[in-house]
Amino acid sequence: MFSIEPPLGQPEVEWGISALPETEVLYEAEEPIIYVSQITSKLRLLIYLAETSSACDWLVAAPIGDERLLSLKAGFLPVRAALFESWTLLCRRSREGPLRFWSIDEDDLPSDCLPLAGTPLYSEHVPVLVAKAIGSGLVPGRLTSSVISSVADSGRKALKTLLDYVMDQAADGKPTNAYRAMYDLPVRRLGFGSFEVAFGAPQCDENMRFITLQAAETLRSGLHWLTGLASDRPPGNTDEEKLVLLESLVELTPTQGGQVEQMVISGSWVGPHPISLDKRSRLKVRSQINALRAERVISQNGRVREMDQDRLSFTLRDLREGGSMRVLFPEEMLDDVLRYFNEGLVVNIVVVSRLSRYLLRAITEASDEESSEDALCE
Repeated sequence: MFSIEPPLGQPEVEWGISALPETEVLYEAEEPIIYVSQITSKLRLLIYLAETSSACDWLVAAPIGDERLLSLKAGFLPVRAALFESWTLLCRRSREGPLRFWSIDEDDLPSDCLPLAGTPLYSEHVPVLVAKAIGSGLVPGRLTSSVISSVADSGRKALKTLLDYVMDQAADGKPTNAYRAMYDLPVRRLGFGSFEVAFGAPQCDENMRFITLQAAETLRSGLHWLTGLASDRPPGNTDEEKLVLLESLVELTPTQGGQVEQMVISGSWVGPHPISLDKRSRLKVRSQINALRAERVISQNGRVREMDQDRLSFTLRDLREGGSMRVLFPEEMLDDVLRYFNEGLVVNIVVVSRLSRYLLRAITEASDEESSEDALCE
């Protein structure tokens, strides 16, 4: 149990303030823990209740302006940082007697009596995923836009890869706004020196948030496997599930030839301990991906049916051997697929088959001879 004492050798500050009124309570338990106190028209203090006993309360007080207060409430400014941005006072508020003040630095107080560094005001502002890039070349003035882009996109791409599989969403599809909100996480904090991006919880409804949390749990298990804390085989009930997880993990690892030497992944989705991934981690993931990803190139004739423009997919029917196949295609092929769908023509497609998924690479109208043969088969 910590016990706060006035800093040794530090004289009291004569301030002439008899009370710290609770102008706006920001966080409370049985009593206000963090609140704003408007002392004068020009002075507003952020107050943090650090310790309480039957004899007195120990309060930490620091000035806070409009802009910093908004940042604190929005989750961009951590509580501890707000308390020690400029000057800070320690206040002893006894049950009887006047307020007493001492000027302090952060090191003058037991660390346990202060919020953890980086902790925001509200729990919903705690980052769910933090990606931090480390490298000898990542210094101010030399940090390239490609590094910033890759780190900022790493969490989004990793989560989207898992959700595409869970939601049966085509990887090249045009996502709806509701679906995009599940993986396009709000940025809560940017850090420089090394480059760090902290992502907040997804801004989506409860049902979709539950699905996102399931995907996040899969990502967490994959990260622990990758760092050797689990078995040698990646998690997953099927080869397809394993491949999806591996393709998600590779987004969080540093590329072989880039400036980033290490990625440190943390946040509430990861667990209490940060996970460090280096270029050997990427080699491990790539090795597993290559072992699982067996591709075949297939040519097939049929007619485009049951088209889904949102998911950029269609069903090819009237195959020679019967049956059908669901095909995913990139957005730049939408016009061609639409034309063949509307005209009902027999087409020839070339697809890459990967773990029971067919990815379109080319589509053309079938030759007269091929169309005649398909007509005889109908």
